[in-house]
Amino acid sequence: MGQGRRHTDPLDYIEILRDPRAIGERFADIQSQARHELLTFCKPPFVAPAENAAGITAVRRLRRGGGTIRAIYLSEALADPETVAHVRRFAAEGEEARFAPDLPLKLVVADASLVLCDMPDPVAGAGTTTTLFIEHPALAACLRLAFHTVWESARSVPGT
Repeated sequence: MGQGRRHTDPLDYIEILRDPRAIGERFADIQSQARHELLTFCKPPFVAPAENAAGITAVRRLRRGGGTIRAIYLSEALADPETVAHVRRFAAEGEEARFAPDLPLKLVVADASLVLCDMPDPVAGAGTTTTLFIEHPALAACLRLAFHTVWESARSVPGT
């Protein structure tokens, strides 16, 4: 019998999250697990607290180790003073930020192996989402390419 046939759960690398608190905890976990790179599409609704201490700690740790921390925010976020303060706090710690007029979904890719993404429910409507945590290097590599494609067209300052 092949190794794959003895494996009991073929989807054990996927975790489905619906509770906002569990999503926030998983987000903090990914931030703390990242060792080399943390890439994020940032769009509301936000599940992490505005101060996001785990995020600041991760940015500091990654920067000290020569890692990359990049985030793309929606351009419209600059109209929200709380989001602007967040961007400034993280930039002061070493996060590189850019802005785009649209983002396809909320996304975090850590170390080209861990993915956290929101999948808005097209049937249930606004405010209902399912978040997937996926530990899969091939998917993470694909989403990393998507991130860099958006990064290249995003602007350091909107409108430039």
